[in-house]
This record gives sequence, C-alpha cells and structure tokens, in this order.
Amino acid sequence: MLGEENDIFERWVEYFQEVLKHTETTARGKGKRTGELNEEPPIYTEIEESIKKMKNNKAPGEDNIRAELIKYGRKPLAEAIHKIIVKIWETEKMPDK
Repeated sequence: MLGEENDIFERWVEYFQEVLKHTETTARGKGKRTGELNEEPPIYTEIEESIKKMKNNKAPGEDNIRAELIKYGRKPLAEAIHKIIVKIWETEKMPDK
C-alpha cells in the first residue's frame, strides 16, 4: 500500500501509461502492443454529438456549469470547446484559467 503522495502519483502515471498503450489486433485476434498512440484529435462533430447526449436536470460539476447551459450555447460554444480540446490534445497541457 502506498502512503506517500509522490509514490501514489507515480503509480497513477504507471497505470495510465499502461492503459493508454496502443494495441494492434493480430490475425488470431490477440492484441499486440505497438507503443505510442497515433490518433488524431477529436473532430468537431464528435464534440457536437457529445454535447447533444448530455442529460438535462443533472447537478453541475465542480465548475458549476449545467449541461443545459452548454447545450444552449449551440454552435459557437461547441466550436470554442472543440478549439480548447484540440489545443489540449496537441500540447498535452491544460490551459491556464
């Protein structure tokens, strides 16, 4: 059992590195590790569909933003969200506030 904060953080890093390793299916249907993920960032329509699927009348998250507000933002807000997600994807860093 890990008790030190730094040890816990390192274990989470190891866990996600293992989980996010790309696998390629072989002819026998077994996964073969190929190393790095080689995927493109989400496209706008994926973001738009995710927003549409959000359920109304749910408690907001830590940011206090309800799903209805995001939905009512329509295309301009979806485009802004997509732009932020692509930036995070490409830089691998969360933007400052």
